[in-house]
Amino acid sequence: MFLSLFLLSLLTLILIMPLKLEIQYSRNDLVDQLQVVFWLWRLPIGINNSLVQFMKNKVVPNRKKNPVFDTTLIFQEIEQLKLLVKYSTGEASITGIANGLLWAGISTVYSWMRNSFKFATRPMINITPSFGQAKLEIRLSCIFRTRVGQIILRALKQQFGKRRVPG
Repeated sequence: MFLSLFLLSLLTLILIMPLKLEIQYSRNDLVDQLQVVFWLWRLPIGINNSLVQFMKNKVVPNRKKNPVFDTTLIFQEIEQLKLLVKYSTGEASITGIANGLLWAGISTVYSWMRNSFKFATRPMINITPSFGQAKLEIRLSCIFRTRVGQIILRALKQQFGKRRVPG
């Protein structure tokens, strides 16, 4: 009796447990830094750069498209989004044109994100052209949030949805 009650409470706790994915990327001219951290409740689980490089080079190109691992299916809420870009091409006229093109690209991606995700806070996007020497500085910080139970339920719905025979 106590064991079944304990297992039921443990299952309930797992289903409502929050899960966050924090991605921080920074680039200063030619130096890239990427940090990926999963937060299971308040416990951080870091992923080192060698694992990210392995996944980028080996796993992702050979993987078939599977909607279970699609981020729009797993993560439906963005807790925080910060994008800071400082750049210069070295020539003022080209920097001005690049500024317009950069804003056009970012607004397209932002529009897609607004349709695919809910934002808990207003995103902070700051693009600053610099009309001096050529440089590129990027800082991106994004935190996705979901619950473990939502991932399990979506995977189950997908599996049972595939087995239906149209008739």
